[in-house]
Amino acid sequence: MLERIGANINGEHALFSPSPFARESLIYLYETAVQEIPSRKKVCQPAAEGYLAGLVLAGDTEIASPAGTSMHVAEGDYFWLDCRTEHVFFSANPFRFRAVRFGGGSASGFYRRQAEKNGLCGAAPATLGEQLSAIAAAAQRTDGARDFELCKLLCALSACAAEPNCGAPVPAYLSALLRYLDENFREELSLESLAERFHVNKYHLSHTFKKHVGIGYREYLVKLRIEYAARELRHTERSVAVIAENAGFPSAGYLTNAFKKNKQITPLAYRRQFR
Repeated sequence: MLERIGANINGEHALFSPSPFARESLIYLYETAVQEIPSRKKVCQPAAEGYLAGLVLAGDTEIASPAGTSMHVAEGDYFWLDCRTEHVFFSANPFRFRAVRFGGGSASGFYRRQAEKNGLCGAAPATLGEQLSAIAAAAQRTDGARDFELCKLLCALSACAAEPNCGAPVPAYLSALLRYLDENFREELSLESLAERFHVNKYHLSHTFKKHVGIGYREYLVKLRIEYAARELRHTERSVAVIAENAGFPSAGYLTNAFKKNKQITPLAYRRQFR
């Protein structure tokens, strides 16, 4: 019988449950792992949701699927797997890798672009190890911004699917800007004012933001406000009008329309689910 990755295999393995908001709106994390497979052992990666991006830390292995396709990867290589299909790892030597498994509306598109542009395995970008470590660290956060931080990091990781030989880190100014948005989303923030604050051309900012985060800055800002409103609806008795004002929406009507578009439910109906 084949042993399963994560069972009786050396290493670290953590599973995560995406929030309803993340499932609806973001690219989200299912799993992080650092695994070591002993030599001459066949190990099964069982079918699961999402897609896996991995980095070979040591050794080499064959990865085969029931469809008859296979890939050979060695230390310093990356590999991507469609986890909806079972895969089998077999190596003549000890094999160690780091990986994340993720899903979301754009995940399948990232996987297809990876296959078309770069291939599903090959020499890894220099920054891949740091990116995978950053995702694992962000997954341990417990604050309300965790889902957004993971989405940002997973989009940066997946940007390699859109650009051959990708591997550029998220610009420092963009990381600072995201932190600023997380703390100041209630304010009226235009693209021009953000570009001026962070000393960058507004067109470059717009392009870079969408490239690394996966959505435009305005959509990101609205999602922050909606997530704040959802928390208020769940945990307080404040009126929709007060919540809208505190979240940065011009009126209760704006909040209601944005909430319905994002969550397919009105704010009051959403609140009733938690009463």
